[in-house]
Amino acid sequence: MKARIITSILFLSILVLPLNDGFAQTDASALSPVVNYLLLQDSDAGEFPPKPKFTVELPIHSSGPVYNVSYAQWNIQTGADANPEENSERMQAAINFAEQQGFKTISLPPGEVILGDPLGNPAYYYEGFRLPSDVTLLMDENTILRMRPNAAWNQCLIYVYLSENVTIKGGQLVGDREEHDYVPIIINVNPVTNHDEGHGICVTQSDHVLIENTKISKFTGDGILVIGTDSRHVTIRNNEIFYNRRQGVSLVGPHLVKIEDNHIHDIIGIPPQFGVDVEATPDQFGLDRDILIQRNIFEGNRGGGVTLQSGRNIFVLNNTMTESAEPGREWRGAGVTFFNRAEGIIQGNVIRKAVVDNIQTTGSGIKELPVGEEETNRQLYIHDNVCVGCGLLLTGSKVGPDVRRNKFGGDIFWFIDVENLTLIDNNQMGASSTNCFNVKFQRTTGYARGNTFNSEPIEYPLSRSTPYNSPGNSAIPGSTSCPFVDLGD
Repeated sequence: MKARIITSILFLSILVLPLNDGFAQTDASALSPVVNYLLLQDSDAGEFPPKPKFTVELPIHSSGPVYNVSYAQWNIQTGADANPEENSERMQAAINFAEQQGFKTISLPPGEVILGDPLGNPAYYYEGFRLPSDVTLLMDENTILRMRPNAAWNQCLIYVYLSENVTIKGGQLVGDREEHDYVPIIINVNPVTNHDEGHGICVTQSDHVLIENTKISKFTGDGILVIGTDSRHVTIRNNEIFYNRRQGVSLVGPHLVKIEDNHIHDIIGIPPQFGVDVEATPDQFGLDRDILIQRNIFEGNRGGGVTLQSGRNIFVLNNTMTESAEPGREWRGAGVTFFNRAEGIIQGNVIRKAVVDNIQTTGSGIKELPVGEEETNRQLYIHDNVCVGCGLLLTGSKVGPDVRRNKFGGDIFWFIDVENLTLIDNNQMGASSTNCFNVKFQRTTGYARGNTFNSEPIEYPLSRSTPYNSPGNSAIPGSTSCPFVDLGD
């Protein structure tokens, strides 16, 4: 027996604040979608769709006195005239001293500190400082740690390596993307120009890590990079991550990660450019698992909101994803993009294409790409999402995707080479004058009931041998049907 679905009307009220970098920042507290939002709750009996059954544990910290770092005592210089290499060495010395003395919390006062200790000759990597195990780094809201301008392809401002029980809280971390020298680097005789491995916080082979209430911006790569199958129990919450070149957050192989209540915006510069990217290396496929991405606000990211290029048991729940209306910054991907080899439960998200000159643009909202080999027991659930000006494209799913109670408006509703599809109680709104094929099924089998097209009931005959197109396009005068166009193999 189905549980009752609660709807509520939410209204849009956006307070736009100027940024020095020329981007418009939306006050997250004022952002609400102009849609009938389906509140996320059980809409079916039992454990359907799956719920997160894993727990991402927070660091365990023992109480004790706080070590207040004195910049003067450690000769850590503030301001633009400081020596970044010496600052890094002295900051590291202060942190090591606090650890050796048994302090569990290290507090940094207000002030701007430029860091960057080069490794190699010539330098191939720059680092601000490393954090040991069993420590909380507590920064004032006016503490600014900045990476020195450099030409290195790889850098980390704060590095958490082979550590456990680490918390990073507060402060502002700023990269060098605007001053960076993007000179080509020769790697294995090939010139590399990406310069996309410059990150704010790197978490490598570490567990029980918390990053919260921190502003992270202007890095040549990611705001936060979590890497390695030994990285586990990582929580990223209540941060503002913006104007980084490659990604807001990249997850490369970790297990047990929670990303929640963050504002991730204006990620632009070099692909993929998503708010969150789950993308393991080939030897780690399937080991990156048990990941929860919930209640985040993604705005103006060039790639889109979330991309799942690998991973198992990944939950993308109750996020808001909004495309930028600025010319040349439309989504390269979609609100949610995922590969066939990734497993996802995508539920309760609000996805909005941009409004340009008071006109709703259209495009992809949720998109599957036929990349990688599907696991035989792969889970793919797309439930209770609202997509304004955008649609759904599934391609190549063979394990029975389950699509229920979604509202898509203004763009395609396509299923190509999909098997064992369950399609229940979805509403596809709006025929486009430039796209006759709002709805298309090609070589798709499964079961459909209770679906509507422009709020009118419609039957979708799912058959491998019989393709299906939209029943007609009222936006084209005199149109009563759409010719079928084979999309190929």
